[in-house]
Amino acid sequence: MRDPLRDVDWSVRVSSLPQAIQEACDAAGLSPNAVIFHDLTLGGERPAAANASIDWPSYFCDKAGFVLVLAYLVRNHLPLEMDIRITRASTGTSHFRMHPPLDPHAKAMLQAINPREAQAMADLNARAESVFARLRQAHLPDVDGRDLT
Repeated sequence: MRDPLRDVDWSVRVSSLPQAIQEACDAAGLSPNAVIFHDLTLGGERPAAANASIDWPSYFCDKAGFVLVLAYLVRNHLPLEMDIRITRASTGTSHFRMHPPLDPHAKAMLQAINPREAQAMADLNARAESVFARLRQAHLPDVDGRDLT
């Protein structure tokens, strides 16, 4: 029997302001090379307003580092976006916005187009918000002698 999970490739991206991502990576002990700076000229934005992100899995970001970066952003109430990309050989690539949740109008449109995907996205958003709540209250270990709170 063929394992359907073997044909799935997925990644998670957390985006925020460049300074916030850099501070979170530093606090988590990640290499500065983990930070992905997005095209600053594409939308005509000033560099200070453009987003940066980290991806997991990636060469410069392991699972623990990713969770510590996410925890730093959540605990310090810094703005963030979290997206999941899932690629299946049979169906192609799907993108899910985990945080912030979709606005009510977008949720209603998704519900009308694909109720099953709408419910799956609602479930993912609820799980993400639950994790964020736990991260806000958790005691995080020190990384290289620095407190992440």
